[in-house]
Amino acid sequence: MDLAGRVDFGAMHQIRIVKEAYMPRITFTYQLVDTDKKIISEDSVKLRDSSFFMRSVSKYRNHESLRYEKNMLDKWFYKQFPNQLKS
Repeated sequence: MDLAGRVDFGAMHQIRIVKEAYMPRITFTYQLVDTDKKIISEDSVKLRDSSFFMRSVSKYRNHESLRYEKNMLDKWFYKQFPNQLKS
């Protein structure tokens, strides 16, 4: 996972500076399995959100450190698995 922004190392603290040029990226593999542990789907995924800075992430608090990454993953999840989310 490459977080949005970049980290500056100060004398005492690490500071994450978020700017448009430093978009969030994540690469992962997944398996979706049913209750019998049968694989329904699986894939390798590479996500990046080049317009993350222009999106509203209002469902996350401003001080939440991974709000851009969570928003990117939520968006992918709801697009990828719409049928699994039905009640």
